Amino acid sequence: MRCHPHATAASMMLYCRLPEWESMRFVRDTLRPGDVFVDVGANVGTYTLLAAGRPGVRVVAFEPSSATYLRLTENLRLNPWLEVDARRAAVGDTNGMVELTVGLDTVNHVVDGTSTGRPIERVPIVRLDSELSDEPVGIIKIDVEGLEPAVLAGARGLFQRCRPALVVEWNDPVRLGESFAEIGYVAARYLPDESRLVPLTWTGSPPRIQNVIAVPADWLEDGAPGRSSASSPDVATVSPAVVSRTRHGREPDPARVGVGVNEAS
Repeated sequence: MRCHPHATAASMMLYCRLPEWESMRFVRDTLRPGDVFVDVGANVGTYTLLAAGRPGVRVVAFEPSSATYLRLTENLRLNPWLEVDARRAAVGDTNGMVELTVGLDTVNHVVDGTSTGRPIERVPIVRLDSELSDEPVGIIKIDVEGLEPAVLAGARGLFQRCRPALVVEWNDPVRLGESFAEIGYVAARYLPDESRLVPLTWTGSPPRIQNVIAVPADWLEDGAPGRSSASSPDVATVSPAVVSRTRHGREPDPARVGVGVNEAS
């Protein structure tokens, strides 16, 4: 991965390897050969490269910012053996055009058309149901600076068809909780050292976490095939990834795929 000056996401990968430890381990541990990983708000590709490094996994990555999209595709050119379909578009609950902030690195976001005093660019916006009607989606990661409920609303058909797991930035716990409930999903945390999911519950203020994992409610119920633990109805185990060879003859270390030490000037 090329690390440009002031690039937050790439710098975190460079110095911390898996900076969002629980959610990145969940992605790495859960994806299976044949899965499609969808990266909504891919930025420069930290999750995209991680997921695409898993054996037999394809990635569809959405990144609307023109400048960031160029850096994403630059990182993909550095890893030409990975199967990634990068699309320059925002994702929401409609198809059309929207306005996006410029120059805010990882916090560029869609604006409602009122003046913000900052530069903006017009970008396409799409619904996941329109873009991925036939893909076997295993996990969707969503990081869109507050537009997460709209992304979920535009993927109702996909949730009914594939029932993918979600990794979502924890921007608005109340709205996200409502959106999860509407599609029959529940919030969870992944315990990497035990390879298991547990319900995310709290009293008082919501927990201060970067991302939340959301899964179909029956993943955390006793008896769900391939996902639940018979010993505990409140725990879902994650099946180990099948180890297989890549087209280059060996499986890359997913914590190191695409991560380099050279910095761009």
